[in-house]
Amino acid sequence: MLPHLLYALRMLRQHPAYTALNVGGLVLALACSLLLYWFVRFHQSFDTYQPQAARICRLVTEQRYGGIAYNAGIPTPVGPALRREVPWLRAVAMSIGQADQYVRVLGVAGQLEATYAEDKAVAFVEPAYFSILAYHWQVGTAARALRRPFTAVLTRRLAHRYFGAANPLGRCLRLNNSLEVQVTGVLGDLPPNTDQPYELFISYATLRYYQHAGTPLTSWEQVSSQTHAWVLLPPGGTPAQLEKALMALHRAHFPATLGNQRYRVLPLLAQHFSASYNEGRYIDRATLQVLILIGALLVLTAGVNFVNLATAQALGRGREIGVRRTVGATSRRIFWQFMTETLLLVLAAAGAGLVLAYAGLPGLRGWTDAPVPLQLDGAAWLFLAGLVTLVTLGAGWYPGRVLAGFRPAQVLKGQAPTLAAGGLWVRRGLIVAQLALSQGFVLAVLVMFQQLTVWLTADPGFASRDRVLLPARPLRPAVFRQLRQELSQVPGVLDLSFCSDVPALSTINTSPFAYDHRAAREPFLLARLPADAQYVPLFGLQLVGGHNLPASDTVRGYLLNETAVRHLGVGSPQAVIGHHLSLENGDESSAGPILGVVRDWRYQGFQNESVSLVLYTNRTEYRALTLHLAPSMGGTPPPAVRAIWHRYYPNQLFSSTRLADVLAGFYDRERQQLAIVRLAALTAIAVGCLGLYGLIAFLAQRRAREIGIRKIFGARPWQIIASFVGEFAGLLVAAFLVAAPLAGWLMQRWLVQFDTHISLSPWLFGATLAGTAALTLLTIGYLTLRAALAPPAPALRAK
Repeated sequence: MLPHLLYALRMLRQHPAYTALNVGGLVLALACSLLLYWFVRFHQSFDTYQPQAARICRLVTEQRYGGIAYNAGIPTPVGPALRREVPWLRAVAMSIGQADQYVRVLGVAGQLEATYAEDKAVAFVEPAYFSILAYHWQVGTAARALRRPFTAVLTRRLAHRYFGAANPLGRCLRLNNSLEVQVTGVLGDLPPNTDQPYELFISYATLRYYQHAGTPLTSWEQVSSQTHAWVLLPPGGTPAQLEKALMALHRAHFPATLGNQRYRVLPLLAQHFSASYNEGRYIDRATLQVLILIGALLVLTAGVNFVNLATAQALGRGREIGVRRTVGATSRRIFWQFMTETLLLVLAAAGAGLVLAYAGLPGLRGWTDAPVPLQLDGAAWLFLAGLVTLVTLGAGWYPGRVLAGFRPAQVLKGQAPTLAAGGLWVRRGLIVAQLALSQGFVLAVLVMFQQLTVWLTADPGFASRDRVLLPARPLRPAVFRQLRQELSQVPGVLDLSFCSDVPALSTINTSPFAYDHRAAREPFLLARLPADAQYVPLFGLQLVGGHNLPASDTVRGYLLNETAVRHLGVGSPQAVIGHHLSLENGDESSAGPILGVVRDWRYQGFQNESVSLVLYTNRTEYRALTLHLAPSMGGTPPPAVRAIWHRYYPNQLFSSTRLADVLAGFYDRERQQLAIVRLAALTAIAVGCLGLYGLIAFLAQRRAREIGIRKIFGARPWQIIASFVGEFAGLLVAAFLVAAPLAGWLMQRWLVQFDTHISLSPWLFGATLAGTAALTLLTIGYLTLRAALAPPAPALRAK
């Protein structure tokens, strides 16, 4: 083995260009594959650290708005009813998340020390929550910490944030200036690979004394996406059995909602991959499978590049092989000698690729907004060893056979070794495969970029530019009017509106309703959007019939969107105006006339279809204040707005969110996909260009005598260049004929999952072919031109 290694090292040093090109291509491919491996493994590991992960489920709701929609929550009474009536379940626990909470830290004497804004970290949970989902208790126990009302536990991160190095036990926190809780336990920090966002847990018993942000505890009709029921199945229990029990429970307690609601079971290990029910950072399994395929294709293209270069270089080693065969080396020895050279190259590339992947990991985290960790455990080393083995065997076998098949008598007589016709077609096929892969990636990048551009520039049906969202909890009617008057007089504020949410809905609250005194309630739900009379003009919503909401603090009438009218089946929008609508909201209901119909808008981007919406005035449901600012403000509220807001909402943190940023956030997942495909495309193109450069350099050297003879007989430089370009042009077109239909079919499948998408126009395919042709020409152009302009005499003398 040692002689093989020494000889291989000597040969690699004698051919530095060949070594550099091959190692360079392999380094890029292996580094990109390692990054994709870490990314895929990170997402596949979500919540798998839970000891009982395979038996944990969360209950969700399938709703009908005329079509089918999905709600990540469940009616609040479902959990207690399951505990009472389905005894075979091991544990059931409720959790109610509280978004956009202001947490005030109180000192030992009760004085205010600091205020923090928590987006999704706060939740009310039952004690059984911690018997289902495992947390590391650093201080306190799950059995005692949250038994009493007004108690809370928090993670070590929040404890350090709120109290520093001081002991958090017994300290008090005040939520939204209305609820005071005492810390009774400390948990370990959450790992990055979890979809559970909560870090501040308040005892569920507190809800008997506190008006939480969510649906009533006794309502079987209303569903909040933040109300979750967690279930621990017994050994051998299945989600199908639980769904059957849920159907019986639903039928027994509230059969009236069977027409528009179904309770479903979401296993914990499926939560991260659910686009319908995961409100956090989800990714579908198909995307991970595509990423695995991309990694495999990148390694394949690097292997193809290696085979092409090694085969071309092998033709120049004929005299060396002939001498070795003459002095006794067997074909088998020649073959394994080359395999040793290949192994050394791949090992060097693997080491450099690992370093490059480590350097590129922060970039991957930034592009994908995912805290992908560096994992160099046994599984990672096994993956890298497997790649080295596959590339060594796959890329070294064919060139090794070519070298071992040289006939010593032929090459020692001065006859250059050649590939058989079959071998020539193999090499051309490999070049076509390499070019086709690069073209496929280029087409994918163009299609995804074009789709994102259309989404970001298309009209969503409402105005978003210079609209800024501020938090605003309900105030007394007179105070609301005073706040509106003061803000409207601030220079730079053009208009303002109080509402529960902006048209780009972050959450959807739904209610059943009755229309026009029909005997039964409608078989679909309405998504509620309480807003004042300024809401429609401020966001530029278009009325297609009737008139706007009146200036009122209470319900005086309703606006429906076109989707709701269509689901009612009453014909034109004008047909519903003036008819009666009764909307149920928990234990309360309101009724009034339908005043108008607004045109549909894209409430959560262009990927999804519109839902049935109802707008109405109701001051007690307003949670936000939207400002229309002058363009000169640049989307930043003037200081006077902050000062006024603080006078009406003292001891709370001021925050502002640009509506344009909310809209852009709807496409984060598609941006993530584009970033990864773009990285793969650049890697494939770089590897392909390295291979083409090395191949054309070797072909120019091999054909130097032919070129010299042709020039002596009068061939012009452009004719020499055309002979090179013509061969590669044919291969490029052949590759396009392979890549275009396959990549086009794959991208069409990606596009049709969205409600609004572009069509695969001919210019996308033309741009793909033109772009790869230009890159190919640039890659081979310099060396081809140099070969065409070189004087013929030196080449003829050398031969």
